[in-house]
Amino acid sequence: ASSLPEHAGRHYAVAGISAVGVFHPKITLQVGRSTGRLIVASANITASGLAGNLELAGTVTYEGHEDAAAQLISDAWAYLQSLLVSAGQALNHQIQWMRTRTPWLRTLPASTEPVTLEDGTLMSFLAGGPLQTKSIGTRFVGLIRERPIERLIVLSPYWDEDLGALKALAEALSPKEISILIDAETALFPANAAATFPQLRVLDLKSFGQDRFIHAKAILVETVQADHLLYGSANCTAAALGTTSYIGANHEACLYSRRPPKTVLSTLGLENIVNEALAVPL
Repeated sequence: ASSLPEHAGRHYAVAGISAVGVFHPKITLQVGRSTGRLIVASANITASGLAGNLELAGTVTYEGHEDAAAQLISDAWAYLQSLLVSAGQALNHQIQWMRTRTPWLRTLPASTEPVTLEDGTLMSFLAGGPLQTKSIGTRFVGLIRERPIERLIVLSPYWDEDLGALKALAEALSPKEISILIDAETALFPANAAATFPQLRVLDLKSFGQDRFIHAKAILVETVQADHLLYGSANCTAAALGTTSYIGANHEACLYSRRPPKTVLSTLGLENIVNEALAVPL
């Protein structure tokens, strides 16, 4: 419903990349001389993504003093640079102009290790796709040290027909319970494949979404010691998350966060639905 772009090449640059699979990350990176902000989201830059759908986004802000936040932004920038290796002279000139004015970003090497923020939250930027050495799903599981897993909770608008990605997560984590959050009216969840998961509950989010399309993606792993949350662009599909033997085909971007136990559901407003709602009959 919006007008076509009129200022590309004058007020901003547009660059294309070559992607083997679907190019699916949603990242906004803002940098200044001594500050920065990273936004990793499920939302596309569309009217429905920014103002219509039910989406989920995470923000990391660097204000010149927290090294962990700066590292997360640096990791995201390293990923973006890997996509811009053949961006062309004009965009390369803009990148160089930016880098000379952001010394804090220029001096940080990229890292794949999680960092601890000032509030004690453990976080990591996780990118997926053919350019990565490990899948998002494999890295996420590797960050969860505690056992046993009390519950695996997955919110995703799209799924594998055979629930392959969900099966890989379940086999790696062996949760006591699996809860799936869907909008049952969209009929995008493969109910027949769910019969192979005896501990699975499917919960309807229609009332929570209030008739908005639920486009958010999140995977929550609950243990006695902590909540482990993965959120961003990746649906619960093998193409997005990969499996134990498959790195995944899509380019994706997510944030991992380790938080105090039994806090994430209440923060997202999903506690009553997950803990009290009746499962949807399949």
